[in-house]
This record gives sequence, C-alpha cells and structure tokens, in this order.
Amino acid sequence: MNQARIGFETALKYKLAQKASTHQNEEAVFVKCFKHFDSDGDGFIDFHEWVKAIEKIGIVVNKENDLEYLFKYYDTLAAGKIDYKKFADVVLNQKPLSFPIRPIEDEEDKETPDNLTTLEKLRIKLVQRNIRGLIGLAKVFKAATKNKASLLDFAEFKKSMEEMRLGLTDQELADIFLKFQHKKTNKMKPETLLHYLNVST
Repeated sequence: MNQARIGFETALKYKLAQKASTHQNEEAVFVKCFKHFDSDGDGFIDFHEWVKAIEKIGIVVNKENDLEYLFKYYDTLAAGKIDYKKFADVVLNQKPLSFPIRPIEDEEDKETPDNLTTLEKLRIKLVQRNIRGLIGLAKVFKAATKNKASLLDFAEFKKSMEEMRLGLTDQELADIFLKFQHKKTNKMKPETLLHYLNVST
C-alpha cells in the first residue's frame, strides 16, 4: 500500500503542475479544488468530498480499498475528515504529518517485487523516477505515434519502452501490450495505458 501512496502523490503533483500558471501555483490550485468541496467552509473535508476533489484535479483511483487506505493515512486524527491545507503541505512541501500515523494493517504491505503484477512493477519504476518518469513515458509514446493513427504494434511499443530503460523483460512488455491490445488491429493505443497509469498526454 505504501507504493499506492507514493504513486498517488506523484500523480497528484504532476496534475497540479499541469494546472498551475504564472498567476496560480500548485498549492493555490490544490487549495482551490478542495475548498470547492468544503461545504461548511471549516477547512476540512470528509471522505466523499475528498474523492470528488482529487477527481476534479484529474486523479482517478480505481480500487476502493486504495482510496480508503489513502484517506486514513492523511486523516491523522482519525476524525473522518482531512485538513486539506495540511494535506497540501504533506504532498507538495514534503512536510511530515503533524500527528503519529495509526498503523494500518494490510496484507498487501507484505508484498514483495516477486509478487507484483507487471503493470504494478511498471508503475513503481515510473514512480521511482518521480515526475520525470511519468512525463518521459508520455513524451516517448507521443513521438512514436507522430503522423500515425495513435496506434503502435508490438515492435514499436517495445522500442518505445526500451528507450525508457525501465528494465522490463520482453515477456513483461508482451504482457503489458496484450492487456491493452486492440483485438481488431492487433495494435495498442498508448493513451489507454497512460490513462491507466494516471498520466495525462
């Protein structure tokens, strides 16, 4: 689950960087989005408001248990709500949480790299490179599909992934390709994989 949190924070910072401008930095965009869903204006949001806010920013977490884990992680007072300004400090400024974090028991925390699916391994490798990994993959795919119908065959996909030097085997690359392969064309649309990884093109 720790990898889910790292991936979430990295994707969140990436999305905020995209939305920021010379007149509004990442933190201002962050607070504005969360404030929009703070119905009583007390500076706190509950679980459902939090989910709506991150979705407004552009983050989609597909697994319900991941959402619950993340919310509990940032809900340091176990109050069922998050102080979103402190949340912004943790995510954007890497400030430590103000209160001890409650231990969250989960069997997935015991997971080792050998147990991970190929897509989870890919996500972790990109997260380890921070925003450069996410942006890099999007740029490589964009270059590979230039002047085409945004589709790649396996050879083109493999070449693009090898440019990223992520250390994935041919079999692992084939597994990823087959998961997103279009049955009629036997090709894949990179945007589908990027969307799965929460990367905007």
